[in-house]
Amino acid sequence: MSQLSFDDFTTHVFQLYEANDYRAAFDYVTREAGRFPEQAHRTTFWRACLANCLGQTQTALQILKDWSAAGYWVAEKRMRDEPDLQSLNGLPEYEAIVA
Repeated sequence: MSQLSFDDFTTHVFQLYEANDYRAAFDYVTREAGRFPEQAHRTTFWRACLANCLGQTQTALQILKDWSAAGYWVAEKRMRDEPDLQSLNGLPEYEAIVA
């Protein structure tokens, strides 16, 4: 098994994202993120964003709930301004996570 660096992993995720291949990006992050447990705060957030890009609102919310329960967070402004999560603003479940 070849060694995958976090930089290479990130580059590939964002190449897929920029190509609007959200399904491949979500699947890749889901499959490979475990190689980088020290980056779980980022990779889990990316999974939530990608799930929402795929129209999987409940999946995105559950990922964010788990992310928050694990003690991860970002500033409220970042949560509200994240383009991939914009459609969640105003949903009671999302508002509870952001709070």
